Amino acid sequence: MGTPRKPEHRTANIAQVLTLRDPAGLVLRKNQSIYRVLRKETLSAFESFLSTDFFKKYETLGTFPKTSKIRSSKLGVLPLKKREIGAVFSHETIPFMSYPHEWPLEMLRDSALLTLQLCDEAMKEGFWLKDATPFNVAFRGTTPIFFDLLSFAEKDPLQFNWIPYGQFVRTFLNPLLLGSKLSWPLGSIFLNNREGLETLRLYEMLTWTERLSPKLFWRVTLPAWTQIMTEKKVKQLGNQVYKSRLASSPEKASFIVGCLIS
Repeated sequence: MGTPRKPEHRTANIAQVLTLRDPAGLVLRKNQSIYRVLRKETLSAFESFLSTDFFKKYETLGTFPKTSKIRSSKLGVLPLKKREIGAVFSHETIPFMSYPHEWPLEMLRDSALLTLQLCDEAMKEGFWLKDATPFNVAFRGTTPIFFDLLSFAEKDPLQFNWIPYGQFVRTFLNPLLLGSKLSWPLGSIFLNNREGLETLRLYEMLTWTERLSPKLFWRVTLPAWTQIMTEKKVKQLGNQVYKSRLASSPEKASFIVGCLIS
């Protein structure tokens, strides 16, 4: 008998799945490179987004990672059936990843401002953000980079209710208020709950003096009271309290959303 062959180690050639949260596609890492696998049903909208002047502008500035389409065969076996795959894109690798629970307040603030700025500008070309969380942002040095390109979705011209507003409040505004007013570190918020801090929970943490202060009354106390009253109505009337509504014109819809995020 010959000498037994040593088992081959192929782990470097296996693509590691980094996220399963977005049903539109997967993010993979292979050989220190980052790839995004798009499902067929989302490919057309994503390619439309990549063709906008908005995307090209911020890709050139480095706010978006450089992105290019590649052959799916380059990655070998993928964790999706072949008939489900629309295309594969290669993304620029961010040298050092940091996360919200590691950041000072200033980095969370810069991430929030970038998120609002990008959403506002994207609407001019028919897109907006379908989620708004600091986990979509990384940093190159002190410069924020918005890397989750699938967060951008086509906008109904008459839609004026920015769906991720509640998420933006939980993951950006409330942690910033808690950190600036009560000196709470971000780690104590995001390590316990990736979805941030509910307004009602923040309200319960404040004294009555803080609740009635001008700055916190409008941003915390009044929304908390509204939430309590809404929850009572839901118990009485059910989900009919919530009704989907559209604006009477695209201009009115853009004005309402613009006022909300500006």
